[in-house]
Amino acid sequence: MNERIFFKVMVVITEKMKTLHVNEQQLDDAMEEIRYAHTIKSLSTCRTSNLNYGQLNYRCAYLFRHFTCIAVVTRRMWHRFYSANNEISFAIDLLMAQGSVNVCSIGGGPATDLLGFYMFLTLNYDISHVQINGVILEKHIQWMDMFAPLRQLFNRSNNMANVKYSFFDFFDTPGVNAVKAIASADVVSIVKFLSAVGYDRNKSERKIEVLLKSVGHGVPVFFMDNSGGGYMRSMENAARNAQFRLIAKIEHKQMRVPCGEKIEMDRWNQYFVLNPQKNPCVSAAVWIR
Repeated sequence: MNERIFFKVMVVITEKMKTLHVNEQQLDDAMEEIRYAHTIKSLSTCRTSNLNYGQLNYRCAYLFRHFTCIAVVTRRMWHRFYSANNEISFAIDLLMAQGSVNVCSIGGGPATDLLGFYMFLTLNYDISHVQINGVILEKHIQWMDMFAPLRQLFNRSNNMANVKYSFFDFFDTPGVNAVKAIASADVVSIVKFLSAVGYDRNKSERKIEVLLKSVGHGVPVFFMDNSGGGYMRSMENAARNAQFRLIAKIEHKQMRVPCGEKIEMDRWNQYFVLNPQKNPCVSAAVWIR
C-alpha cells in the first residue's frame, strides 16, 4: 500500500517555504537542533520541551524528518493490534458501526497519530460514511497550519473536517477544554509525546495519570514512543495507577518505511543536511479501563 506520505509532506513543506520565505539553511539549523534535542544525552533534560515549534522552520523540519515515519508506524501498530486482539477489533468495529469516532490526541503536533489512525481505518473499513472527529491537545497550536493542508491531501472525502486544536500545556493543571476532550473521546492517542516532555520522569507519570483518569470506560488508549528512554515503563506506571488494564503490547520493534516512501525520501537527500527518519525502534501498547 503506497500512500505517498512523504510526497504529500513535501508538497506542504515546499509551499510553506515558498510563500513564507523560509530557506534551506533555516530548515537545516532547525533539523540539527531537533536531532540533538532527541539524543540520549538531551532526553534527560528539558531540551526537547523547549523546541519552539511555534516557528515555521521547526515545524517544516519536524515534518521532513519524522512525519512520514511516525505516520507509517502508527498505522502499522494499529493494524497489528487490530489483527491480533479481539477486544481491540471489537471496539473499533463498534465505532465504525455507529458512524463516527471521536479521537483525542494528547500532544499530537501535526496530528501524525490521527492521520496514521485514519490510514489504518481506510485499510480495514469503508469509511466513506464515517465521520472522524478529533481534538489535538497541543502547546503549539500553530501546527494547525501544517495539518490543514495535509488533511486535504489525505482526506479527499472530507470526512475528517471536524478536527480542531486546543491549547494544552502538559505541565500546567489540565484546563476544562482538555478534560472535556479526553472525557468525550472514543479513542485516546499518546504518540511520541513522553519523549518530548519526559525529562522529569516522575512528574510526567503523575501528569499522565491525571489525564488518564478523565478517559471513559471502554475507551482504548493507544500509546507509542521510542523504545529507549523508559517511556513505556512510565506509561505502564501511570496506566496502572489510573486503574487501566493492558490489553496489547509490542516492545522494541524495529520498523522500516515502505520501499516506495524510501525511494521518495532519497530524492531529497542532496537538499538538506539530514535525511528523513526511515528505521525507528518503537514500543507500543493499548490500555482500556
